[in-house]
Amino acid sequence: MTAHGHLAERLFSDLFLNAISDGVAVLRDGLVVQANAALGELLQVPTERLVGADLLAMLTACHHSGAPDLNAPMPVRALLTVDPQVPKTLSLNARFVRSTSGVEGERVALVTLRDISHVADMERRLRESEDQYRSIFENAQEGIYQTTPEGRYIRVNPALARIYGFATPEDLIGTLSATRLYVDPAQRDDFKSLMDTHGAVRDWEAQIWRRDGSTIWITENARCVRGPDGAIRYYEGTVEDVTDRKRAEEEIRLLAKVFESSAEGIVLLDDQGRVRAANPQFCAITGTAEAELRDEPLILTADGLHESNFFARALAEVRDKGKWEGEIFARRRGAEPSFPAEVSIAAVRDPEGAVTHYVVNVADI
Repeated sequence: MTAHGHLAERLFSDLFLNAISDGVAVLRDGLVVQANAALGELLQVPTERLVGADLLAMLTACHHSGAPDLNAPMPVRALLTVDPQVPKTLSLNARFVRSTSGVEGERVALVTLRDISHVADMERRLRESEDQYRSIFENAQEGIYQTTPEGRYIRVNPALARIYGFATPEDLIGTLSATRLYVDPAQRDDFKSLMDTHGAVRDWEAQIWRRDGSTIWITENARCVRGPDGAIRYYEGTVEDVTDRKRAEEEIRLLAKVFESSAEGIVLLDDQGRVRAANPQFCAITGTAEAELRDEPLILTADGLHESNFFARALAEVRDKGKWEGEIFARRRGAEPSFPAEVSIAAVRDPEGAVTHYVVNVADI
C-alpha cells in the first residue's frame, strides 16, 4: 500500500466516508488521496478518477465562479457556482487535519462540498419577497402603520406621513401618538376596545387632527399581531383619507333635503324621459303618488291643450341647448284636471358630455 493509501486508511474508512451525504475529499499537498461517492456526483467525475487528482484544478475547470486557493491559510470557505446553464451552488469548506504519516511539512487538508442550491434559491426568493413588500409599503397610496397597543408608532410608510401632514415617516415616528390623533378622544378608547375584543376593526371612520391643526376624515382597517404566547405585540393597519367622500356625502344629504322641502315640484328623469324620483311638492300639485310615477314616462301636459309631441320636443331642445323654459297647462288629477304652470327643464351630462338625466321644475302659477 502506498504512503497515500496508508494515510487515507488512517484518517477515514471508505464505509464511513461514503455514508456522508456531503462531498468529502482528503488532500495531501493538494492532491486527492481519498474521496467519497458524493463528491464524484457533485463534480460529475467518477470517484476512481478523483484519487490522485489536483482538486484545485478540477474545481477551476468545473465551476464558473472559479475555485478558492486551497494553498491559502486554512480554514477556507467559499461558494462555487457552476455554469449558468446548470443552476447549482456549492458550499466549500477546507481545513487542515493532523498528518499521521510522520513526514515533516506534510499538508493534509479535509475538504467538504455541499450542494446548497435549494438554500440559495430560498434566499433569492426571500430577497425578492422582501423587495416586493418594501416596494408595496413604500409606494402604496394608502397609509400603512404599525403601533404599540399604547399608541406609539413603530413603523409608517410615506403615504401615512403625507395623510397626517408630515414630510417623512421619520418626522411622524416619535412625534405623533395615536392616543392624540382623534378629534374625539373617546374614539381611541372605542378603537382599542374593539381591537382587544375582536382582534380587528373594519371600516373605522373618524375625524383626526393633522400636524398643522386642520382636521380630516379617515377610514381605517387594523388587526392585532400576537406573539406565540397569545399576547398582543402590536397593531398593524391601513389608513385612507376620505375627507372628499365625506364632503360629497354631506352635499348629497343637503341636496336631498332641498329636494324634499322645495316649494316647487321637482322631477328627476332618466335619459329616456322616465321618472326616477319626484319630490312631495310635485306629487301634491299634480295629485299623484311617487310610486305611480316611478319608471314611467312623465306625462306633464293636460290632455288636448298641447300638441301630443310637445314634451318630447322640449326634451330635444334641452339636449341641444341644455335647458328649456316655458309656461304650460299641466295635468292634474281631481276636479280641476289642469292648471297653469311655469316649467324649466335642465340636462345633466356625464364627463363626456352625454345626457344622463333631466331635472324638471314645476311651479303652480
